[in-house]
Amino acid sequence: SLIESFKKVIVNGEIHTPYGATESLPVSSLSGTQILKETQSKTNQGAGTCVGKPVPEMEARVIRITEAVIETLDRAEVLPAGEVGELIVKGPVVTKGYDQLEEATAKAKIKEDNEIWHRMGDTAYLDEQGSIWFCGRVAERVQMTDGVLFTDPIEAIFNQQEGVFRSALIGLGMAPNQIPAIVIQPEQDAEPSDQWAETILRAVPEDSPAAKVEKVFFHKSFPVDVRHNAKIHRLTLAKAFQN
Repeated sequence: SLIESFKKVIVNGEIHTPYGATESLPVSSLSGTQILKETQSKTNQGAGTCVGKPVPEMEARVIRITEAVIETLDRAEVLPAGEVGELIVKGPVVTKGYDQLEEATAKAKIKEDNEIWHRMGDTAYLDEQGSIWFCGRVAERVQMTDGVLFTDPIEAIFNQQEGVFRSALIGLGMAPNQIPAIVIQPEQDAEPSDQWAETILRAVPEDSPAAKVEKVFFHKSFPVDVRHNAKIHRLTLAKAFQN
């Protein structure tokens, strides 16, 4: 919606949305035209958010998610296109480590000969064209007995429902036996109710992974990163609804 609004003002220009992290910026970029014409409809169907192809001199791969330290690339399991895992990136803008933080460096960096791969801490997959599809933070995935749910694809389904300002997927209980729940931040004029919660769950397509969500909660104002209003503190939300 923001891109659509800007395009009405920047009639003869193009809008680009870069993707990256403090330790590696930029990783990739995608034009507003591509988002509106090609990727947003897939995002709305739960495909994740496309952040484009790696920029020149940058390389991206997706590896099997693990909490363990990965010292060298040959110890990581690189996943094929279409499979969700943790995104790692390599290139001239990737930092070599964290100053005087050996443990943090070991957890975030993977060596390959004389080069360094950075573990983004994001879940993603690569499509057949090499574009990166963001699916949420590794730490915020919901681990169930019968599978894993990733925040970005699930929330996109609920965000389209009437009266929903934004949503947050959380896991109740301990991994790998979590119960998936969705927290709804209503629009200002929308009133939370048990009936609305039931309507929200019924509106989810049965063949969607979002149909695995079992509970609906409401929260009037999500806790967010002070620097990025869009970056929801889902783990903080999860603690609020554990009981």
